[in-house]
Amino acid sequence: MAITDQMIIPPNGGNISILKADGRHVLTAEKPQFSFPYNAITFINAVQEYLHNNQTIPMTEAQVQEVSNFLNTVEPDPVLSAKVIENRRNRQFLQQTDWYVVRQVETGVPIPPDILELRAQARAAILPL
Repeated sequence: MAITDQMIIPPNGGNISILKADGRHVLTAEKPQFSFPYNAITFINAVQEYLHNNQTIPMTEAQVQEVSNFLNTVEPDPVLSAKVIENRRNRQFLQQTDWYVVRQVETGVPIPPDILELRAQARAAILPL
C-alpha cells in the first residue's frame, strides 16, 4: 500500500504531526484511538511502526489500513498549515545564515547589518503552533 498522508505521534506526549498528501499540515495534542495499544507511531512512506512498552513493532497490513482510514478523515486547518509553512521557511533562512554567526564568533568578522535585521525578522515571525 502506498502511503500518502503521513503522521508522527511522539512518545513524549508532544504535538502530533500529520502531513496530508497535498502538503497541508495538522498539529494536535489529541492522541487518536486505534484498535492496538501504542505509545508512539511513525507512519511515513519508509516506515510504518509503533512503539509500545519500549518495543518498536512493525504495523500489520490491517493496522496500516486502520491508520490510513483515520488519516483520510482528518481535515487540516488552512491557518495552521500556513503557519507551519511560514515557520519552516523562517527556520530554513536562519539555518542558511548561521554561518555568519559562526564566522563572527571564530574570526571576529561582523555580521552584515542587513543579515542581522533579516535574522531578527525571521526569529520574530516564527509563530507558536
